[in-house]
Amino acid sequence: MFKNAKGYWVERVDVGGHLKEISSKDPKKLKQKIAALGFYEEHGPTFEEAADAWEDFHADRVAHNTDESYRPHVRRAKEYFSGRYLKEIGPDEVQAYIDWLASQGYAKETVRRALVTVNRIYKHAIIQPGSPVRYNPCMVVEIPRGLKKVRREAPEADQIGKVSPDTPMGLFAWFIMFTGLRNGELLALRWEDIDREAKLIRVDKAVEYIGDNPHVKDTTKTEAGIRVVPLLDVLDEVLPNKKKGYIFGGKEPLRKSVFYREWKKWCCTVGLGEVVTEKHTAKGNKHTYYATKYKANVTPYQFRHEYASLLEEAGVSDFDAKTAMGHSSIVVTKDVYTHARNRRHKSDLAEKMNEMLKDWST
Repeated sequence: MFKNAKGYWVERVDVGGHLKEISSKDPKKLKQKIAALGFYEEHGPTFEEAADAWEDFHADRVAHNTDESYRPHVRRAKEYFSGRYLKEIGPDEVQAYIDWLASQGYAKETVRRALVTVNRIYKHAIIQPGSPVRYNPCMVVEIPRGLKKVRREAPEADQIGKVSPDTPMGLFAWFIMFTGLRNGELLALRWEDIDREAKLIRVDKAVEYIGDNPHVKDTTKTEAGIRVVPLLDVLDEVLPNKKKGYIFGGKEPLRKSVFYREWKKWCCTVGLGEVVTEKHTAKGNKHTYYATKYKANVTPYQFRHEYASLLEEAGVSDFDAKTAMGHSSIVVTKDVYTHARNRRHKSDLAEKMNEMLKDWST
């Protein structure tokens, strides 16, 4: 044991074949730390400790929104495996956790993300110096079959017919429908990003929300998201000339609460949503009041799927569509295209059958 230049007592300890320095200002506390380290070598971290360590590691390496999307999975796993040491949890228990999530009615993608989260917690714990965790039980766990798939469908024809670019949110839907931009990409788009002469739109930024506040990132969701998309005539002809700043927001992008409030109001105004009146009773007394809420039946992202459908109908190749949509993988584009084709074929089939049978009498 020795005292370093900063006044800390230091002891070099062998941890799993690696020399590690343990320090403390109090020699007694230093001995306690070393004793605890021996306990750690035997038992390893609890699931909660390993999950917290992975979250800290993960948060510094991914976008804020991506980090936020994992948090519900981490929270559920920590509650399920509370108090358990990581090295003591077997494949049967992880499988039981995944089966339990499936029994709760979660969709296939949600269950898959839950398993991915636990898998990454184990991977991170295994590679730590001196870690007694040597086995990842997730490697043999399977997702149950028959789980529901939640797919964000393109809007129906009658819903598209209600969209007009004569209001800010109407223009937002119109813009996505004819560019395929993601919400965050469009919220970060400035008038200066549009080259009216060349008929091109430069997409190289995205808004991510931390709380209610917008933060503009100099990148998109994926590297493939940085792209140039054509400015179609149907969009160009409704855009004003010589404007500066953010297209939606002006000097600053719209705050999260403002954007979603205005979107819901617009949906209700044009018949793409409904106004709901809820009855409430104030706490502490018998006073009753009514609150009005706006509910949207479509999301902005659905109009991105409509753009994919338009690309498919126009005969644009999978590769060119991947570039236009900013997909990270051609597999994603093929999946979207296949779904668009199936949807259109079903509609065509119904139209042909109805035409053939319209003269039949019952």
